[in-house]
Amino acid sequence: MDLKEFKSAIQQISEEKDIPKEKVLNGIEHALAAAYKKDYGKKGQKIKAELEEKTGKVHFWREKLVVDEGMVYENQEDKEEGKKRFNPERHIMLEEAKKEDPDVKNCSSNCKTSYYARSERSWKRNTIWRI
Repeated sequence: MDLKEFKSAIQQISEEKDIPKEKVLNGIEHALAAAYKKDYGKKGQKIKAELEEKTGKVHFWREKLVVDEGMVYENQEDKEEGKKRFNPERHIMLEEAKKEDPDVKNCSSNCKTSYYARSERSWKRNTIWRI
C-alpha cells in the first residue's frame, strides 16, 4: 500500500465511523507500538510510536520515569509507603538522565508525570524529555 492509499484509507475510516482523523492515527500508533513491543520489547517497557502522516515514517521510543533515590527502593527491606520499586525498564535515575540531557529538571517525590524517552537505534526518534 502506498502512502496515498494509506491516507485515503485513514480518511475513509474517519468519515465512515465519524471519528476524528487524529483519533484514527492515534489508534494506528498504539497498534504499531504494541506490535513493536511484542517482537522487540521486554516486559515492563513502555513503548511509544509516532507516525509521520506526510512521509509515512514511524518512530519508536521507550518512555521512562525520571526518579531520584528518594522516590524508589531496590530491596524489600527499603520499601516505604509512596515509593516505587526501581525497574530499569520503566525508570531512569536522575543522575543517568542528566548525562544525556543536563537540562532535565530535578524531580521530587511529587514529580509523577516526568517521562524520559530515549531512542534505541539511530534511525529512531531523537532523545525526548517529557517534563
